[in-house]
Amino acid sequence: RKSGEFPFEGKILMGKNSMMKKVLKERAAADPSNAVKALQYDKFRTLLKGNLGLIFTNDDLNAVSEMVESNVKQAGAKVGAAAPCDVFIKAGPTTLEPGQTSFFQALNIHTKITKGNIEILSDVHLIKEGDKVGPSEAILLKKMNMNPFYYGLKLHMIYDQGSFYTPEILKMTDET
Repeated sequence: RKSGEFPFEGKILMGKNSMMKKVLKERAAADPSNAVKALQYDKFRTLLKGNLGLIFTNDDLNAVSEMVESNVKQAGAKVGAAAPCDVFIKAGPTTLEPGQTSFFQALNIHTKITKGNIEILSDVHLIKEGDKVGPSEAILLKKMNMNPFYYGLKLHMIYDQGSFYTPEILKMTDET
């Protein structure tokens, strides 16, 4: 790691879940007398699902958690992607010229022309969380310079000396 790159010293491993499972399985098979390695394989095998990565460190877990939560990037809507959140367009004037009303009509968004620009007449729930982004929605959001989605890592589990913990354990204080 370069100085100042991460607030902790460690490694972030992102890869194919099948490859991570294979490495853990081979590691356990190479030392069959080591019950810890077999237990680690069994526990991780059930957790390695979906898009995930592993962070290895001996440093303060609060610093790791803060780094993970703070590194979020804003992004535009891409056609075919599942929406991670609801997307709303507020009523009001836009900077789009009247020739672009077809995008609004395709999405059944009521508009009028005001002072040479398109004005949206009422708030619109454009995309629902979990729905796939369509081509019309993606183009409209791009034309309106809207980047409605945020992407980043999310801390799901903490593994320490054979036990798994939820990230809420890092928020515990002496009072709780």
